Amino acid sequence: MQWIDQNTWPRAEHFALFSGVSNPFYSTTFRVDVTNLYEYTKARGISFYYSLIYLVSHAINQVENFRYVLEEGKVGLLERRIPSFTDMKKGSDLFHIVTMACEGTMEEFCRAAREKSMTQVGLLDQSAEMNQLIYISCLPWVDLTGCTRGKAVAVNIVAILILSMPCVLGYNVLSGFAPFGEGTAILDLEDFIVSNNLLPLGSLVYVLFCTTRYGWGWKNFLTEANTGEGPKFPKWVRPYVTYIIPLIVIFLFVQGYWSKFAA
Repeated sequence: MQWIDQNTWPRAEHFALFSGVSNPFYSTTFRVDVTNLYEYTKARGISFYYSLIYLVSHAINQVENFRYVLEEGKVGLLERRIPSFTDMKKGSDLFHIVTMACEGTMEEFCRAAREKSMTQVGLLDQSAEMNQLIYISCLPWVDLTGCTRGKAVAVNIVAILILSMPCVLGYNVLSGFAPFGEGTAILDLEDFIVSNNLLPLGSLVYVLFCTTRYGWGWKNFLTEANTGEGPKFPKWVRPYVTYIIPLIVIFLFVQGYWSKFAA
């Protein structure tokens, strides 16, 4: 590691200013289209996840600013960073953390990562914990944003206050508003939106997501549902869950509209 002389370092003034604040960082998140990488890895029979780790690690190491570290008040520049990533053994419901240098070709790294992951005993190798690690974890189906907890709480407080005002004022200031005719109020409209629309349509999306190849898929759903101890979700109900339940939900959705507006 190369130690930085802060007397001649161009970033010294910025470092002095921002290192003293409580959150001296920015979080930037964005989506990346990885279709080409996915097709490349599948065509060659290598792990998409390990390949992604390999490429991300190389990209980070190409940027000097990502290789700065702070030790006992001194700034150092690492020669390279090493990926430390979560992984799971087949059939296990517990993750472990694999730490290894990103060396060789992508194919070689994928083979070495799989071998180390399969042979590792325990959650992580404590001897590999150092200041040059890149912590990587994969959460399919979930978008990680740069929104902090404080910002999320503030936004939700404002949103709840605003969205609850129609209901609060529905029986006084806005009592003259009758969305479904005389004797109805704003609360009836909100109940209609939730009970007749969001609940049935949400359940339909959930069922289709768990049973079709365009979502999670039946096999993945069944594996997750039957993980651990206790009663298992039966395989034989797949036709009922895939076809009958969606038809029942659609019928209830249409029946709700019919009884509301046509009966």
